[in-house]
Amino acid sequence: MVVVKIGKLPEIKGNVYVITHRRDFDGISSAAQLVRRYSKSVKKIHFANYDDMAFRSAMGALMHDKPKNSTIVITDLSAQDSRIEAITGMLKRLRRAGNNVVWLDHHPWSWNAMESISKYADFVVAGENKDHCASELVFMEICNGDKTCRRLSQLAHITDFNLVPRSVPEDSMLRRISSVITYLDTESTSAYTKMLQVTKEVADGKLNGRQIKRVYGEYKNSERANMGTLRETMCALASKKFKIGMAFADNLQTNFASSEISKLTGSKIQIFVTTKDGSAHLRSFYGVDCSLLSKALGGNGHPQASGFQASKTRFSNFNKQGRMRYAEMVRRAASRVYKMKFTRI
Repeated sequence: MVVVKIGKLPEIKGNVYVITHRRDFDGISSAAQLVRRYSKSVKKIHFANYDDMAFRSAMGALMHDKPKNSTIVITDLSAQDSRIEAITGMLKRLRRAGNNVVWLDHHPWSWNAMESISKYADFVVAGENKDHCASELVFMEICNGDKTCRRLSQLAHITDFNLVPRSVPEDSMLRRISSVITYLDTESTSAYTKMLQVTKEVADGKLNGRQIKRVYGEYKNSERANMGTLRETMCALASKKFKIGMAFADNLQTNFASSEISKLTGSKIQIFVTTKDGSAHLRSFYGVDCSLLSKALGGNGHPQASGFQASKTRFSNFNKQGRMRYAEMVRRAASRVYKMKFTRI
């Protein structure tokens, strides 16, 4: 589906509650811009991921806040068909309590999702957007004119579309903040508190702020062991046209992990699986669309950067046998999607 814009951005009223994607800089940048735009009106930020459990957890936390006569902004999260009933139920209750609802996303939506959500939202911009990420939508629709917001949205575009930064310092900065976000991608109360602090530093334009430096230090302390695990678990799926490289580790910055997988396997698609929650992060070179594989496995994303969430009941253990089952699941999906035979090598 193409990008669709429905409704009109409502005037701010009451408190502002935000639900945003916690797994990448695009979601954090979106929330940071809203903090800048609405300042002290931002009452609560809830972080979610694409898997149903995390998304429903964020929705439940928002409803627990009992917002009334306020503004709800949801960013960088798609309304997948599997959760439409739950989402519309939540939106109905929010609207009955006098709240305005704004939803800004750049991932693919079905027509059913768009029609269902737009009935209960004041303003929706959604659908696969090949030009702008969610952070850019927030800037264009809500924060236009703020120089810091413009800069944040530009940086988010680089990370979300898997582009090469314009300079070495910029590359280093984006790797650092992305590593911090990766490290804090858990359900723990401590991680949530730190993510809020990081979001506030990003809102101030301090991508090298005190909290970001502190968390990055924690990430670096764990990086060496995780890189060892990544190399030990690496495997590849090969067809006549290209390879898919895959590896597993507890916690690594996605582009860093993908670069290592690419280097050691010669693959055009790289899949990094975080064993802490079974989430798969895909990257690919131009000419190969990794989002096709993500969608076939229940995920979403863009041609060069996408992801999916494996079943936690099926893949609760990433020992050798569990990794082989995971690779076989990917092999079958890849053979089906790309219409060519893949074998494990």
